Amino acid sequence: MTLRIRGPQGIVWERKETLHIPQAEPNSDPPLAIPVFSGEVTIDGPSGEYIFAVNLDKGGAPAGGRLEFYLTNERTLPRLDCSVEVLGIDEKVMNWLSSKGVKPVRFEEAKPERGEVIIVGDSVGDENIWKELSNRMEKGAIVVFLSPSVFRKGDDPVFWLPLKKKGRIYAFYDWLYHKEIVVKPHPIFDGLPTGIMDWYFYGPLISPILFEGQDEPDEVIAAAFAVSYPLPGGYASGLMLAFYKFGEGGFYINSFPILESIGQHPAADRLLLNLIKRRG
Repeated sequence: MTLRIRGPQGIVWERKETLHIPQAEPNSDPPLAIPVFSGEVTIDGPSGEYIFAVNLDKGGAPAGGRLEFYLTNERTLPRLDCSVEVLGIDEKVMNWLSSKGVKPVRFEEAKPERGEVIIVGDSVGDENIWKELSNRMEKGAIVVFLSPSVFRKGDDPVFWLPLKKKGRIYAFYDWLYHKEIVVKPHPIFDGLPTGIMDWYFYGPLISPILFEGQDEPDEVIAAAFAVSYPLPGGYASGLMLAFYKFGEGGFYINSFPILESIGQHPAADRLLLNLIKRRG
């Protein structure tokens, strides 16, 4: 049996293994699956699409045997030279920002400037901080709400959402039948594939969380649709990333798990840098 990984520059890894198929016990079936290889593989190659292929060199012709995946070379990520205000962001993400040329400044220590960017995690604090965020946006600040849970108060998941028509935030059930996410070509997705989201590329970044029924955004950047779905009406849709103007500034709502994936998924890294770079 031959295991290979092929990338943009050709074969980057190969390994030979011997497959042993045990005899079935009397009056029983053989095992459904037989493990062959388990291990970590380090690939030093360019960004792009890779194919993991497994072939039986003799004795059979199994179905499947191919798995598509993507690699991103961290050196291709943009490096910024700016500062950003942070609120509800942990030290791990702040250290990662610093490694990319972004100086994180805690919200409570920052001196407000026209057009500043404020990234907000899963907690804000009391009503006074929400009022301060609103005041900053009125004067031109851009707030990036990275977690939908930040808007929850008690049993109301949209209490703090700064819109007149708040709608709802809910988890859509993806299984055999699932939604598709459409991403428009946009500076926030610079350097990332757009159109219908590729589940192989984005993987765990494809969140079940949807915003539904809010005021119409000034920019829809990513939205999800389920057509002919086995539910009443057969249709569902919702926002996943959008921008709203607010006074002279504005804010982004987002349901992709960017914060949870920083430093682990290159698409999350690129999205956060793009959100900071765009500045509204």
